[in-house]
Amino acid sequence: MKKVTVILAGVFFLLISSGANAQAKAVADSLSGEAYFIGKWNILAKSLPQGDTKMVIIIEKKEGKLTGNISDPASSEVPMEFTSVTINGNVLNAVFTAQGMDIPLDITKKDDKNITGNIMGMFDIEGSRPN
Repeated sequence: MKKVTVILAGVFFLLISSGANAQAKAVADSLSGEAYFIGKWNILAKSLPQGDTKMVIIIEKKEGKLTGNISDPASSEVPMEFTSVTINGNVLNAVFTAQGMDIPLDITKKDDKNITGNIMGMFDIEGSRPN
């Protein structure tokens, strides 16, 4: 009888823990809009003139307004501040200025930790939240 009770208790705790994991994943998957995009993202911009380039994007909300920047961690240059940031559902659109040009950046939620998108509509990017 003791063995049956121990087995049933083990099965019960296993079911509870798998239910909690499923609920946590559902909450993460349900993040959208600002709640999803705010934070730090490591991205890889592909096929730029200088080749594939690792970059960091930071999205913040300051005084009720979305802001952020994009930077190359391998460079000593100052991060390029976004001149505009808008979010519509699972898509973030931002603009930054580089070499005197306004550069559009479009990012789309892929899953709870990954993004895809493009720079200038020409250069594909993929990224993820740092661990």
